This record gives sequence, structure tokens and C-alpha cells, in this order.
Amino acid sequence: TPRAKPTGEVLADLARTCAAVYAANAPPEADFKRRQSLVNHLEKVCRSEWRSSFVWMFGSSASGMCLKNGDVDVCLTVPEDDPKAILVSGAAASKAAMVNARGIVQRLAVILKRAKMQDIHLLLRARVPIAKFYDPISKFNVDICVNRKLAQINSDLLRTYSEVDHRVKVLSILVKYWCKRRDINEAYRGTLNSYAYILLVLHFLQTREPKVIPNIQRTLDGVEVPDEEIPKVMVDGWNTYFDRSYKFPKDWVKSEESTELLTLEFFRYFAYEFDYENDVVSVRKGTRQRKADGNWFPTRNMDATGSESPAPAPRHPEKHLFSIEDPLDLCHDLGRNIDEDTLVVIREEFIRAFEIIVRTGDFDLACEPYFDPLIYSYPMDFAAP
Repeated sequence: TPRAKPTGEVLADLARTCAAVYAANAPPEADFKRRQSLVNHLEKVCRSEWRSSFVWMFGSSASGMCLKNGDVDVCLTVPEDDPKAILVSGAAASKAAMVNARGIVQRLAVILKRAKMQDIHLLLRARVPIAKFYDPISKFNVDICVNRKLAQINSDLLRTYSEVDHRVKVLSILVKYWCKRRDINEAYRGTLNSYAYILLVLHFLQTREPKVIPNIQRTLDGVEVPDEEIPKVMVDGWNTYFDRSYKFPKDWVKSEESTELLTLEFFRYFAYEFDYENDVVSVRKGTRQRKADGNWFPTRNMDATGSESPAPAPRHPEKHLFSIEDPLDLCHDLGRNIDEDTLVVIREEFIRAFEIIVRTGDFDLACEPYFDPLIYSYPMDFAAP
């Protein structure tokens, strides 16, 4: 039930099982070295086609909040002065950049196959075109995109949050493990990607009483400042400023809640307390934001100052049933592809996890792999053993 309280024994069991899951799934130092070696190799491969290009990690691989042996997110940057870069200016630049990204991703497929990469799949109709493949040497699955300037800054933002409080990284890895095991972590299949789940963790920790973490997009030298005093660091039309050297002020009321209690309360929050119909997950604001309060428009774009402007019509219907605002690209709702059926599935998973945890304290049981009866059903001619 929504108001159920865990016993001391349940919390002790939860502390033990959370610690075990984290220890088994947090990447060791050797894991990061393998990732960097893979990136170095990919850069050599890509420079056979784009001589001045470079390849870099972003996402959880760069922020340190990845799972052991988890997928590697990398970005290929092809500078404008590269002989094979397509230069477009004026009003058509944004659309042409997308076309160019798709063209580069298509060319990448050929280059990756030549480099002996396996299971190459292209997602050309995605909001960000990517190539997915498997590297048999490092044994990592890889997603590679093209020319995403904001991706690196996003990764730096998440890494800074993880350095502000160690509970950010621990809870993020636990939640990522849970959503992967429960098969609700693929945006292209209609659920949420792992980046969205990390934003859910940050939002939850920002809105606890007392807060676990501050909003470092609204602080300067550790002190929260009004909107007009937030510095401007503009990239692709968005203000990417955040307090990179944040230190807690002396008057900060520090949360002493344990990781296991925060884990339980995270699932309670999204199972029973978050208002999916009216609320927006906004790490940028650091508070519960209402869709109807005039500061967030699911059908409009906002520029870096928060001023609204008509948004282009999306290629596919966007329902915004679970609204998760990107903290830098303000017109990007990471939950835009969630439909009514998928929202029911995700909410049921939050409820299931909370009810198991509050009753048993067994986090590993809450992460039991999802079993799809439509895929793993027995043929009619055979009886189950």
C-alpha cells in the first residue's frame, strides 16, 4: 500500500541486498580502461574516412554511472573543416545537419563492417540517428551518434551530481540495474532510456525533504541565485551553465537518509506520489513543476532564456504522458514516446518493485528478470514440465 512502512529487519535486509547488487554491477577500474581502449580504436577506424574526426564517450560511460559490461555510448565529431563534412548555413542548417548525420551514420555502417564489428543496426528515423553494434574484441555493445555537442556537457552535468553526493551514483546504478532486468529501458521500443531513469533519480533526490542534492544549474559558488543572475554559457542556442565546482554552503541542511531508505522511497514516489498527468520531471528547475503553470509547454519550444516560440510539428504524435525535461535541451521531453499502454506498464513496475521491497527488503527479488509469456509460452502440443 502507498503508506506502508518498512520494519527495521526489512531495512537491514534491503541494505544488504542493495549493497550486494551494487557491488556486483558497479564497473571496476578495468572496465573503464576497456571502454577507453575501444574508443581509441574507433577513432582510428573513423579517421580512415574523416581525417580530422574524433570519437569520445558520453552518457553513463563518461559520468561513471554505467553498469559493469554495460553499453558504451560514443559520439563521432566530424569538424566543419573536414574535407568530407557537408556545410550548410542559413535557415536550412538545422534540417540539413540531421540529414548529414543520417548520411554519416549510413557510411559508418560500411566502415564498421570493414573493421569487423558485428550485429550492426541503424536507427535512422530516431530523433538522434545512431548505429548500434557489437565489438568482439572488447565485448561491448556500442551506440554511436554524430556531432552532438550537448551530449558531452550533459555527461559532465551528471558526473558533477554524482560527485556532490555518493548516493547519486549508488541509487542510479541500482535503478538502472532494475529497469534493465525488468525490460523497460529501451526508448526505441516505447519505454525510457537509461538517461531518463538517471534524471528520475536526480529529480527525486532534489525534491526530498530535506533535499539530498541541490540544483547546480541554479547555484553560483554554492549559493542559489535568481534566474537573471544565472551565468550564460550558450551552446547550440541553450544555456549549458552549471556550477562545476559546487560546494555545500554552511547553512545546507544535509540529508542523513541511508541509500537503502532512499531506494525504497524512490519506488514509492514514482509508484504512488508523482502526478503523471500534471507534473514534469525537471532537473533544471529542481522542484516539482506543473505542466499548466506557464513555464513548461509540451507543444512549444523554449529558447535558452525560457521564452516560448512555436515548435515545429513532430514527425510522430507526442503525447507527453510522462514528461521528463532534458536539463539542457528544453524542448526535448524524454518521455514523449510513452503511450497509454506503456505508461501503465512502467507504473505497474514501480508499484511491483515498491511492494516487494517494503514487504521483504529483497532488492534482488524486485529485479527478477521480466518473463514475457507471449515470447516464452509453451507450444500447444507440449505440456509444461
